[in-house]
Amino acid sequence: MVSRTVKGPLTLQLIRKFVLKLTTNQPGKPKPTKRTVSDYIGDMKTPKFYWNKGDWSQCHGDNKGTTGGNYTTETMISSTTPEKYLVRVCQLKKPIVKFEMPALDHDGIPTNEEVLKELQVQIP
Repeated sequence: MVSRTVKGPLTLQLIRKFVLKLTTNQPGKPKPTKRTVSDYIGDMKTPKFYWNKGDWSQCHGDNKGTTGGNYTTETMISSTTPEKYLVRVCQLKKPIVKFEMPALDHDGIPTNEEVLKELQVQIP
């Protein structure tokens, strides 16, 4: 094992830098971002939405990384009859926009493109 000893102001500078890194990038805490929810929705290209009855499912490929994880989109099939297709956008895990998908021209779940289009209408 090779040991290196650094003395003087450089050591204090490295310690400060290390402590700052530990306190600002803690796991589980979102990184600060200047991106808005409109930026987040506008940057979505090909998200994949998952539909489960009575359980919110987070979508995949929505570019949440560009916002430091601050924004996410979730979808769910309601437990009611008739079923409703619900969508919500969360900021720091708290819903900020929630809506029901409008009537579709086809049977079955909304397509990824239909959901993305409606998101862009709901959040201009």
